[in-house]
Amino acid sequence: MHITTLGDVMLDVIVDVPDGLRVDDDSEAHISLSPGGQAANVASWVVTLGARATLIGPRGTSAAADLVAERLATAGVAYAGVPVDDAGTVVSILASGTRTMASDAGDQTWLSRVDASALPSDCDWLHISAYPLLRSKRPEPVLAIAAAAHRHGGRVSLDLSSASLIRSFGVEAFSTLLATLAPELVFATCPEWSTLGRRLDESRFDVVLKNGPQGATFVAAGMREERAAHVVDVVDATGAGDALAAGYLVGGAHLAMVTAARCVGQRGAQP
Repeated sequence: MHITTLGDVMLDVIVDVPDGLRVDDDSEAHISLSPGGQAANVASWVVTLGARATLIGPRGTSAAADLVAERLATAGVAYAGVPVDDAGTVVSILASGTRTMASDAGDQTWLSRVDASALPSDCDWLHISAYPLLRSKRPEPVLAIAAAAHRHGGRVSLDLSSASLIRSFGVEAFSTLLATLAPELVFATCPEWSTLGRRLDESRFDVVLKNGPQGATFVAAGMREERAAHVVDVVDATGAGDALAAGYLVGGAHLAMVTAARCVGQRGAQP
């Protein structure tokens, strides 16, 4: 199986502060750097689960971007990077069982420069993160890649990514965009799904609702299945939804839940 992901590629700075942050003072912490971004996370988990992955996304020019590219190559991800000056960075602060994130999306103009030639001809799934779509003024290049995937016999999945960005983009406008994209599968959190309300024709695609510690809901061919989250010691929930998506694309609902549990049991969004 060959899965192509399209979306953000970022540097994740994970700051684990067991005793919490002290205002205007020093705090003991464990700090680590790793590749991040929704598309990069899914691609890395896909490879770990035994499938092939190609990642289409921005490729920065900084030392941090080089670190991300090297880690992705080591993981076995084929990285079709589109050059940008400023790639994105996310700082995740883990403290007292909570996760607080500060995100710098970086240069989003890369999305206007992707084309269907980056898509492998043997792609089984094209998995698209909605983040860059919601930030871009020109979704046409992504629509063209999705159309190419369908022409080659592949299927398209979309992660809705952000309820707040959907509202900023415009719910009606995004619903129209999604209909044009014509995915066979949509991943969403409950807030993301609720934001779109009744504007979507659910009969056109399967749905995976990511419910965090409550598990997930899988709706396929009109059948609804609830799965509880696996009981694990949670270290870091960053990227759990991306791990779940990779598991589902590779092996269905059971592998999705296993992979999500594996992710939250470690620090960082990638294996």
